[in-house]
Amino acid sequence: MKTRELIKEFEKHLYERHLSENTVRSYTFATRQFFKKFRKLNTTNLNFYKVFLIDNYKPQTVNSRIRAINCLIDYLNDKEDCADWYKPVKHLSTIKLQQKTYLENVISKGDYEYLKKCLKRDDRLRWYFIVHFMGSTGVRVSELIQMKIEHLETGYMDICSKAGKARRVLIPEKLCKEALAWYYSQGITSGFIILNNRGNVITPRGIGSQLKYFAGKYKIKESTVYPHSFRHRFAKNFLEKSSDIALLADLLGHDSIETTRIYLKKTGPEQMNMINKIVTW
Repeated sequence: MKTRELIKEFEKHLYERHLSENTVRSYTFATRQFFKKFRKLNTTNLNFYKVFLIDNYKPQTVNSRIRAINCLIDYLNDKEDCADWYKPVKHLSTIKLQQKTYLENVISKGDYEYLKKCLKRDDRLRWYFIVHFMGSTGVRVSELIQMKIEHLETGYMDICSKAGKARRVLIPEKLCKEALAWYYSQGITSGFIILNNRGNVITPRGIGSQLKYFAGKYKIKESTVYPHSFRHRFAKNFLEKSSDIALLADLLGHDSIETTRIYLKKTGPEQMNMINKIVTW
């Protein structure tokens, strides 16, 4: 089988597993990158590829590429029609990441509220609700663009996360009522709601780019104004009101509570504020 055909079949397999668009794109990129450097998938080449990744990329990217190749290995190991040209190999091990003692680049509670206030004041309600939805539900931007009027009417959105795992995004009742009133007034009574001026669904990249514009416009630190920052803010706000970290893990779609524990840590500015108040000697 030619490499191009293999990658195409692998991509189809990933979509059949209901992986997100970003994950499919990332995994197929890693596969193309591997086969561009090496003709055969064997233990020696895998180890050389890992060394190449470590020398050229950040640890998070290294592990992302390794997970992609391991997924390819699993796919090939389960494939019955490649026995004549492929011999099973072991997974590559990921590298250890140094656990940070703080969260960084998370929008502050004050800036989050200020951004919403400015967007509402300037009648940028489409973007007011985009920010509000992310900050009040913890939804990922790739999930946000799937939101429909029908979800606001029921108060929740059921989605398939990575590996086909079901997850329910809960939308606060007060936000649903406020959003529905505005969308109905705009003649939007069904279907997708995260739309651009042409009536098409906004892409995650488009959302990120526009958020940077608003950060500059309203003089908010740009490094804290990006889609995932509002997911972080939701988690931080939630834990200020409730200690139920297990529920938060479910709401965020984390497979392990250990992943969610990062939100128990303070941001860099929060740590600095505490030090300035405590250390007076």
